[in-house]
Amino acid sequence: MKRLLSLLVSLGILAVIYRKIDFTRMGPVFQACNLPWLVLSPSMVVPLNLMTAWRLDQLMPGGARLGVGESNRLILAASVLNLILPSPMGDLIKAWFLTERGHTSTSLAFALVIFEMTYDMLSLLLWCAFGLLLYPQKDTLFWIKTACVTSGLAGLQECGQGSETCVVKPCPA
Repeated sequence: MKRLLSLLVSLGILAVIYRKIDFTRMGPVFQACNLPWLVLSPSMVVPLNLMTAWRLDQLMPGGARLGVGESNRLILAASVLNLILPSPMGDLIKAWFLTERGHTSTSLAFALVIFEMTYDMLSLLLWCAFGLLLYPQKDTLFWIKTACVTSGLAGLQECGQGSETCVVKPCPA
């Protein structure tokens, strides 16, 4: 009964969304698109999600393997929840699912998700640094962006090496 209700709610939401779309105005937009890029760009989502699922499976402790299928379900569920919930709540709910399904303890699940989010930020900053190197206009704004990205990248690398600055210390009594 719950599945039927959730299916009906989802179909109702989709019906409302699709009623708002003006399909007559979309035709010229799609005709003006570069077809190979239009096909290629959404197809890149699949390998990205599979690589992320594989990474989550690899990060699990030795005896608690998820498998790429289960990891992919958790990644996709977290992605959907991140669209409707504030900030990284979908990822935190992913940690809750890891605990509820008996894959790992609560503290390890949350640590795993936080590490994964930090790893994502580190890779994003690395790609930003690469893009800034290729950026043709080297003005004041460029140097401000470069300083921000470099300091963020250095700070996260320092965290990744187990420095004392990233360890949560108890409050003094």
